Amino acid sequence: GNREELMEGFSLLRGSLDVDGYASSKLNSLDFTSLAETSGTLFVDFHRVNHERTPYSHGKALYIFQKKAKKTEIIGIVVLDDSTASSLND
Repeated sequence: GNREELMEGFSLLRGSLDVDGYASSKLNSLDFTSLAETSGTLFVDFHRVNHERTPYSHGKALYIFQKKAKKTEIIGIVVLDDSTASSLND
């Protein structure tokens, strides 16, 4: 997939953050590493931004991908800070 499809997929994983005044995310770093022919990781460093366009939360996560047949799946998410919480079920 291309970058736009990847970013759209991540936005679907994110639950509603309205309670915190969330308006958008600012991407600081996006780094994909191929581990093998069928697996890789994606490191994401971002800030959550409120409606006043002020960053209020710094998040880092490592997504683990595995390709099976013609489909690539996220098989794990490692949260790398204390302020980010996510679930594959959200």
